[in-house]
Amino acid sequence: MKIKTIIVSLFILVCASINLTSCKGPEPTKPEVNHQPIDTSDINLTFSKVLNVPSQYGATFIDISFGDTSFGALIYKKNVSTFSIYRTTNNGAIWQSSQWQHPYGFPLNCIAIKKDGSEIFVGTNSGGDAYPGRYAILNTVADTLIYMGNVDLYNVGNPNFNFVQAYYNYEGALWTAMGNSLSNDGNLLVKHSNTYSLWEDIDPLLGRKNYVSAIVRKRAGENIIGMFDYNGFQKGIFIKYNYSDKYVLLDISTSTPYQTEYPMSLSLNSSEKLLAAYGGEVNNNRLYVSTMSLGLWRRINHSGILGNFKSAKFDNQDYIWVCTDNGLYKSDSPVK
Repeated sequence: MKIKTIIVSLFILVCASINLTSCKGPEPTKPEVNHQPIDTSDINLTFSKVLNVPSQYGATFIDISFGDTSFGALIYKKNVSTFSIYRTTNNGAIWQSSQWQHPYGFPLNCIAIKKDGSEIFVGTNSGGDAYPGRYAILNTVADTLIYMGNVDLYNVGNPNFNFVQAYYNYEGALWTAMGNSLSNDGNLLVKHSNTYSLWEDIDPLLGRKNYVSAIVRKRAGENIIGMFDYNGFQKGIFIKYNYSDKYVLLDISTSTPYQTEYPMSLSLNSSEKLLAAYGGEVNNNRLYVSTMSLGLWRRINHSGILGNFKSAKFDNQDYIWVCTDNGLYKSDSPVK
């Protein structure tokens, strides 16, 4: 009787085990891996001249900047001593001339707009000992002056440092490149505080033996700069990774001679692809855009642009705007 009971119990256990197994769902499958190679082919991009700003022959645009909204701002150079600020609230569909006129009499060199579009930074040439590092902060919508002052960090040596490029990061802080390209004193990077008047030297490791031509800052907090390092006699694009306290040459596989040059401007699109503009001379204006990983370059074969490059930037919809000494140009399609 005991043996029969044991056999019946084993039978029930086996049946239950079979039923439980049959109730299980199918084994999860591993996601398919996309083995498609990264596209490194050239990008053919046409540009059209922007006609709702001064567009006559010889109209010179110095720099341009866009936030994450539909706001943007640019610098127009009418002649040697006359500069104007233009601003837009609708991605360049309409550009309006700012009523603010800078009182310095110095050239306007760079412009940056805050990510939310609320304020505009304008950097000028230095005015020597009396006016080192002159700049202004404007209210974008009201078109009024918020603050005007100068940066006097250079207690030793030459105070004649000019603003070269500026960039608002995602925390709302302003990062700028300053320096005198005619001197091996080079550039310092400074960070604008929320009080408008206080600045700090945030990259003393660069020293004064570098010339920094452009700067952008990734969401992760990594600085990317175009630089000529006088100490190591290196030119190119440098990055300071989060795990390091030093700038190193950005290792981008390319057949272009970028390693021996520094870009005149850098810009990041919505997916943080890096745009680098080179040249500034006839038949020597070049645009490159990186892959998202910053691992490879793609050359942009541009057509429709006349004049020498001054600056090239993405807007918030990933169109490319190019400032030249013969007008302002916008790409006919975005670069995603």
